[in-house]
Amino acid sequence: MEKEKSLLLLRPQIKNGSDTRLFPALGYEFIENGQTLSALQYFGGGALGYNKNIVWIHNSLDEKVKLILAAASTAILQIQTDSHQEEL
Repeated sequence: MEKEKSLLLLRPQIKNGSDTRLFPALGYEFIENGQTLSALQYFGGGALGYNKNIVWIHNSLDEKVKLILAAASTAILQIQTDSHQEEL
């Protein structure tokens, strides 16, 4: 029996349709077969950007998948932190 193959997409979330702030929240979603598996927010939006570096992982996922998503999220957050440090 062959396993079902699927594509894992990383989609940037630029802004929420109802978010009218000048600086919207920024982050990414990991999506598989149209379902969100994980999401991370690296900028909380607004002038001060509170609520940053938040990671959410769907509770029903296999432990190995959770670990992979956590590692990928950590890498993305590290890159975002490094890029913002260079701007200062």
